[in-house]
This record gives sequence, structure tokens and C-alpha cells, in this order.
Amino acid sequence: MTLFQYNSNRSPFGGVVALIMIIALFFGLFWVAGQLYTWLSVAAPFLLIIALFLDYKVVVNYGKYIIGLFQKNAVMAVLMVLLTFFGFPLVSLFLLFKAYTSYKLKGMLEKKNEYTQYEEVEEENDFLELPNLNKQTSKQSNSSSSDYEQLFD
Repeated sequence: MTLFQYNSNRSPFGGVVALIMIIALFFGLFWVAGQLYTWLSVAAPFLLIIALFLDYKVVVNYGKYIIGLFQKNAVMAVLMVLLTFFGFPLVSLFLLFKAYTSYKLKGMLEKKNEYTQYEEVEEENDFLELPNLNKQTSKQSNSSSSDYEQLFD
């Protein structure tokens, strides 16, 4: 009985086809990311304007953060400015998301300050009065006369 059989019909290019498929997949993903970045580049000014309308403090705080970064660490501040310049579509999308969540959070906090209408229900004095339980503290003996031991007889 043989445990291993060599399959001579196997193509020597099987691994190459898989490699080509992986390269094609990454090429397709890179193309989709490029197209998405292109569309975001067109929409970025509008996204920033919408973010300003929703909550202008988010955009102002982002600018203050970069200015404050110049005082603390100039190299990181220059990198952040470059990132903001070259990644403007992504930064504007981030600022829009942050402004939208801030806007929704303010709306939820305003609703939280409103009182909910309710009706006070008077409780009866005997509501949920339970009788006292009589706890039996009987010692169980190890003799064969206990109920438990009779189960095995």
C-alpha cells in the first residue's frame, strides 16, 4: 500500500497563475482606491463647507491643533501640514465625519435636558409583602435512613 502518489499530470505553471491572480487583485484594489481618491478630491471642498455648517468649531480646532503643534514639535507640525495638503480629500472627509458626530451629539444632549412626562403611581402598603420563610436548620446525618440514601436502595 502506497501512502504517497506523485501526480505527474500537475502543471508546473500552477504557482505562477496564482501569483498573477494575486497581482491582478492588488492592481484592482489600487485602481479602486485611486478612483475613490479622485472622486473625493472633487468633493472635498463641498465636504469641508458642509463640515463648517454642521459645526465650525471642529475645523477651527483642527487648525488650532496644527498651530499648537508648531510650538511643541516643529517637525511633526510640518509633517501634519504636508499630510493635510496632500491628503486634503481624506482630511475633509474626516472633518465632516467629526462635525457630523458633534452635531448629532449636541442634538442628543438637548433632548436629554427635556423632561419625560410620567405619572406617579401610589403604592399600596401591602404590595409585595412576602411571608417569612421558616428556615429549617436540621443536620443531615450520614446514616442510611436519610432520604438521599434511600434513592440508591
